[in-house]
Amino acid sequence: MSQETWSDWEDPLERFSAATQMVVSLIDDDGVRRLGPYVPNRIGRVLDGEAQWEAPGGCAAVDDALARRCFETGEIQVDHFCAALRVQAAPIVLGGRQRACVVYGWVFDRFASSMSARSIAARLGIVEGQLWSAARRESPISAARFETFTALLETLISSTSQQLDAKAGLEELARVRAQFLARVAHDLRTPLQALGLRIDVLQTSDLSDVERTREALEKMTLNVRQQASLVEDLLDAARTLTGKLTVRRVPIALDEVLREAIVVIQPQAEEAGIRVTMAPSNETVDGDRGRLRQVFANLLQNAVKFAPGGRIDVSATVDEQHVMVAIHDTGRGIDPSFVPKIFEAFAKQEEENEQGLGLGLAIAKEIVALHDGDIRVSSPGLGSGTTFTVALPRRSS
Repeated sequence: MSQETWSDWEDPLERFSAATQMVVSLIDDDGVRRLGPYVPNRIGRVLDGEAQWEAPGGCAAVDDALARRCFETGEIQVDHFCAALRVQAAPIVLGGRQRACVVYGWVFDRFASSMSARSIAARLGIVEGQLWSAARRESPISAARFETFTALLETLISSTSQQLDAKAGLEELARVRAQFLARVAHDLRTPLQALGLRIDVLQTSDLSDVERTREALEKMTLNVRQQASLVEDLLDAARTLTGKLTVRRVPIALDEVLREAIVVIQPQAEEAGIRVTMAPSNETVDGDRGRLRQVFANLLQNAVKFAPGGRIDVSATVDEQHVMVAIHDTGRGIDPSFVPKIFEAFAKQEEENEQGLGLGLAIAKEIVALHDGDIRVSSPGLGSGTTFTVALPRRSS
């Protein structure tokens, strides 16, 4: 946690200290006192003047022990130092995790006595007369008032934490937005640059060379298709965010959709030396033909990227409720740490090698969900291949 974040707590905690007349400190999850102590009352000023919070031992030791208990339990902790001075610790949760606690109090919760002042002074090694003089002039904070102040502090902590979580969310959104714009600009520019270069070459070439011209046009067509695919992914991603991505479900033969998807990727598979096999299933599902073809083609294209010279096997199995389509490749597999993120938008296992915006699998997951289905991935690890499984509801007879 940055010091800048802790500074956001400075004003509310200082105000709380002034309003309640209690000593207040903030201790982070590393046991470091980040803010305070704020010492608005006479007793606190005496203890602070004796450097009780500047070194281990004394008041600092009590605060540290309370903070540790607060982190262990995640709940408010209470101590009565020398059975006289009340001190409490309340947790601060940020981003779903306890990151700090507020230690507050160092006040009498009943009228002080010379005996209690003597006991405290002896324990801390300070001058009794100075402490007793401050204690006699300080009004105690009753247990009931302490509970009221604690409720106020919990409200303050909750409100400030929510504001900081919202701020962190906006900062993360800005970071993702900047990353997204940079990636889109780069990925859209790449096929355009290639297309521009080939146009320049054609303009300065001998167009009577039919074979060379055809080869250039084929490559230009590939660049145009790549550009169109990127734009379509962006449009589909926008539709998923706005809830406008829809499917029209009708009875379709699953094998036909799988064959159509294989036809889409067959040229790249052949160029990469990949053998694609499909086991017939003769199953019928209720689905959107075009969208399901998009899902399977995306999964197959991913397999082609990562399994050069290998094999891709497409098969289907059934149980009482689902038809499961498995697309297995013998490629380089997936790092286990990346598996939980693979269906997230813009996720890429290898930024420097992988083409595209990293939207395909996120869109595929959304399309399958619209079919009341599910999509999963499994991989033993790098170098061990990958299997994507799409589960779709069986048709009710």
